[in-house]
Amino acid sequence: MVFVVASAFRRDSFRRDSRFNMRNAKGRVFHSAGVEDTVAIGLEIGAKLKDNYIVGLIGELGAGKTVIARGIVRAFLGIGDDPVRSPTFAIMNVYSSGEKKVYHFDLYRIKDMNDLESTGYREFSASGGVSLVEWPDRLKEVLEDCDIIVEIREGEDGNSRVISVR
Repeated sequence: MVFVVASAFRRDSFRRDSRFNMRNAKGRVFHSAGVEDTVAIGLEIGAKLKDNYIVGLIGELGAGKTVIARGIVRAFLGIGDDPVRSPTFAIMNVYSSGEKKVYHFDLYRIKDMNDLESTGYREFSASGGVSLVEWPDRLKEVLEDCDIIVEIREGEDGNSRVISVR
C-alpha cells in the first residue's frame, strides 16, 4: 500500500488513517512532496513509538534524515517547535520533555563499533528513551539493533522523497 502525503491534506489525513501503526507500518511506502510532508510523516511515526525503540534513518546526504527526525522528536516528546539539528559533529544530541528522552545519533563520522561505544551508544539506547540513528547502515551491528528502518530516497524531482518503513 502506498500513502501519498499532499500539502493540502497532510496532517489531518494522516491522523485520520487508523491503519497506520508500528505493527502495520513496516513495508509501507510514503511519498513526500517536500519538507513539511516529510515532517508530517515523522510526526506519525513518532506518535507510535515506545521507549527503547531504535529507529534507523537511511538516506544519502541531504535526503531528509534530520527532517524526518524533527517530526519524530516532536511527536514522541509532545513538543511544538524544537531544536532538532543534525548531530553530525556532536555525534549525539539528546532531546527531552519531562521524563521522555530521544537520543539522536549520527554515524556518518563513526569508523567502527569501538568508536561508537565511546559515545555511550549502548547505554543510551537501552535507557528508556527512543534512539534515532542516522547512517545505521555504516555499522552492521547497529543496523541489526534497529527495530524500525526508515529509508529516504529522492523522488522524481529534487524536492520530493520516497520514504520506506521496514
